[in-house]
Parts: sequence; structure tokens; C-alpha cells
Amino acid sequence: MLYRDICRIMGIFLFCYSAAFLFPFALAAYYQFWASPSLHPQPHTTLVFFLSFLCSLAIAGAFSYLGKKSSGRIYRREGLAIVVLMWFLLPAISAIPFVMSHTLKNPFAAYFEMVSGLTTTGATAMQAKEYDPDTGKEVPIVTTICGSVSKTYSYLGTIEPVRDPVTGTIIVQGIEAVSKSLLFWRSFIQWLGGGGIVVLFIAILPALGAGGSCYSIQKFLGPSKIRSLPELKKLPFKFGRFTSDLPFYSRFFYWLPMQTWIGWMLLRLPFPHFPPEGSAFAMQASDPTTMQIQTG
Repeated sequence: MLYRDICRIMGIFLFCYSAAFLFPFALAAYYQFWASPSLHPQPHTTLVFFLSFLCSLAIAGAFSYLGKKSSGRIYRREGLAIVVLMWFLLPAISAIPFVMSHTLKNPFAAYFEMVSGLTTTGATAMQAKEYDPDTGKEVPIVTTICGSVSKTYSYLGTIEPVRDPVTGTIIVQGIEAVSKSLLFWRSFIQWLGGGGIVVLFIAILPALGAGGSCYSIQKFLGPSKIRSLPELKKLPFKFGRFTSDLPFYSRFFYWLPMQTWIGWMLLRLPFPHFPPEGSAFAMQASDPTTMQIQTG
């Protein structure tokens, strides 16, 4: 096993992946320093994403240091090890903002959230906390699953509501209490998991001399031995064009007909505030939990 070559590829990949933190960082900075405070009553996460960016760079630098004296060759066994290591390590790195912002205080819940995003599963650990209206203390959530054998589950919520600093009354709760940049980050993770990570793997590894054709051949079954790598090289450009246009299509189909009867027929609900870019990322995973909807 060529461990130094594995570390070299992981270092390069994580350096590229670190740039993904800059998008939610810019969004968080906008809401904290330029936008009206009424637009973002949730806790700000600008510093959180900046520190997460530095942590990702540090991990990438450690891998690059360990792979300094690599041979520059990689084979099928090393390629499979890289893919497995990516899928285990990326959720841990991606979960750093959720843990540092105390949005999800349990690291395992944050890791689960990112695994769900990268694998486009759609499951979520985000659940609004419930409180007793008389005492104000948190109470467990009780859910009964009916079936041939009914089962009752009791658990605590994970998302604390945003309260008024003066009166202590709840302003927003549930998914609305999560920072907009964190919601964007989770949607962006779904976009990466839905195709970006695979496309990046196919596009970059051959350029690094990592034998990406071995990986691509395993993806196709049948007696034909024709290598499909030339066609796969075109995939990143086609995929990038589609995914870059998708947010614009989403915004167009929202703003144009939203206040008309056509918009009512299409969406059935007149949402005054709707994040089309984040929802466009989430659509690839068919996950509605990333949509931040405010009615009224």
C-alpha cells in the first residue's frame, strides 16, 4: 500500500474542498455586517466558518506533509482506499460548523447530518426542542409509529429556539432557528454529495496521474472493454453547466409567477420568503429539510 501517495492525493483534494467553506462564510458575513438585523435573528456563524476553513486547511496540510516523498504512482488498491477515506473524513470536516456553533451539540448528530447530506439520504437530526408552557422546561418529544406492532419513541429535540434577549419569548424555532449560512451549507453539501464529489474525483484524479480510468471502468458492466474515460472527461463540464444554471432557473420560476394564479397552481402556497439557491442544491437530494420557509 502506497501510503504517501494516498496522503498526497488526500491533501490536494482537501485543499480544494476547503474552498467550499468560503461560500457560507461570505453569506454569514453578509448577514452579520451588511444586512438588516431583522433579516437574521439567528446566531451569526461568520467566525465559525472561518475557523472551520482553517481547520480544513490544517488537515489538508498534514496530509500533504505526510505525502511529500510520494512516488507519484497510484493503483486500484490505493484508489479504493482514497475513496473510502474521503467518505469517512469529509463528513467529519463538514460537521465542524455545526459543532462549533452549538447548533448540534452532539458531535455524532452533526456527523450524521453531514453523512445524510453527502450521501443525499435526506434524513436529518434537526428537531425543534419542545418546552412545557407552564414551567418553561424542556420536555421529551413522544412519537408513536402505528403498524402491525405499534412503537412509541421518546426523545429530546436538538435545535434550540431563538429567544428575544429582553423578554425571553421565542421568536423562531425549529429549522427557522438555524443560521441561514448553516442551512446553505447543508444544501451545498447535498449538492456536492449528489454529484459534485464524484465528478470532481473523475475529473481530478486522472490529471494527478492517479489512474482514474480504473475507477471509471468498474462503474460499467458488460462485455465491452472500450474505455469510457474520454466521455467521462466531458461530464464535469456538462454537470457544472447544469448545476450552475439550476439556481437561476429556480429563482426565475419563483419570482415571476409567485404572486399570480400560475404561481398558486404550481406551488399552492404563496411563500413570501424562499431561498431558491439553497433549495436548488437540495433538490438533487430530494430533501425538504434544508428549505427555510417563512410565511406571513
